[in-house]
Order: sequence, then structure tokens, then C-alpha cells
Amino acid sequence: LSDLFSLIDCDRHFSKETISHDIDILNSKKFKSWIYEQYINSDKYDNFQNLVKFINGFAIGSNIIKNSKGLEENISSFPLNDTKIGFTKFSDEFEIMFEINNNRYPLRNFGTGIQQIFYILCRIFETKSKIVLIEELELNLSPTYQELLINNLKSIVSDHAIINQIMFTSHSDYLLRSDYAVYQADIDKEGETKMHKPKISEEQQYRRQLLKTFISKD
Repeated sequence: LSDLFSLIDCDRHFSKETISHDIDILNSKKFKSWIYEQYINSDKYDNFQNLVKFINGFAIGSNIIKNSKGLEENISSFPLNDTKIGFTKFSDEFEIMFEINNNRYPLRNFGTGIQQIFYILCRIFETKSKIVLIEELELNLSPTYQELLINNLKSIVSDHAIINQIMFTSHSDYLLRSDYAVYQADIDKEGETKMHKPKISEEQQYRRQLLKTFISKD
């Protein structure tokens, strides 16, 4: 069963890296080296091109753009919209670069939301498993990016090209939706865990609406 499930844990913080070619498993500590190896190795370059094509399939719905003024104003500089990946060296480390409007920007210059989405997509692309488990999906993601990511994950699953099912854990009220199965885990006084389908409380509705209002403010 080891190849049936693939876990993307919550350790998704990138480190400074020097170029490494000894990469057994793709993880956040050797993430940049893994992508560079796909690019520089002639035997893996086709995989690199397919990765870029996969990333370029990341869709941004017009409704999300309309409801998020910041995204609407900066859509032309969104790095996953027309992805062009390169690399550069800064003194003792090297960095992934995104080419946007004929300029190059290091991955570290983008917010943690972009970094998290980019990493999760690469992990999904590379997996050989049909079921992916993601720990704390909302980690470092704004409500807008949570919606962007979950909508795209649904599309990836429906295509069945790479994976058939995604399961994730979350503490985000914003991911409590009706278009996929959601189960709440509660631990009682005896330490027993029980699962049930949750209902959105008035407090949760208020928090979600507050987040939407805050994001759409001028």
C-alpha cells in the first residue's frame, strides 16, 4: 500500500539551498534542487516541460478575480498564470526564478501563498500515488488562495490524469463547503474520536463573511 497514498505534510517551509543532485524524495528542503535537476538533466527535461505545462493549467476563475481587487489588479504578474521558470545564483545559494513581463523574480520574493501552491502542485505532479493526503491545506493561504487551490484540486481529481482522490485536514471555516465531503473530528472527555458531518454555525458564517469583506475592501 506504500504507493497507494502520498502524504504532503505541513513542513512546507523552504530552506536556502546549494545545488544538489542527490535527491531521493521530493521535499521542501530540496525542492529547488529537484526542479533544477528536472531542467538540467537531459533525461528528465521532458518531465520539466510537462511540469510547466501542468502548472500553467492552474485556473483563476473570473468570479475570484472580480471578488479580489488585489488579484484583479495584479493578474498579469501572477506567476502561475503563464509560468516561465529559470534559475539564478545569489552568493552561496541558488534560487528558482519566475519570468514575468520580461523581468525575472526569485521565488522567495513572492508571498508564502504562491510558494505553498507552487510546492503542492509540484508534489501532486510528481506523485505516483492515486490518493494524495494533504496536512493543513490552508497553511499560509489567504481565503482567496484557499478557494483558488481547492477549485484547482477539484479539477485535477476530475481529470483523473494524475490522481483519483485528495483528502486533506484543515481548521479553516472557509473550506467548509458543500461541493465535496467534509467530516469533523471531535475528541470527547474520554479521549474517543468521533466523526460526523458538520453544519456551518452562525459564528462560522460570520467569520467567513468577515474574511470576504476584508479581502474585497479597497
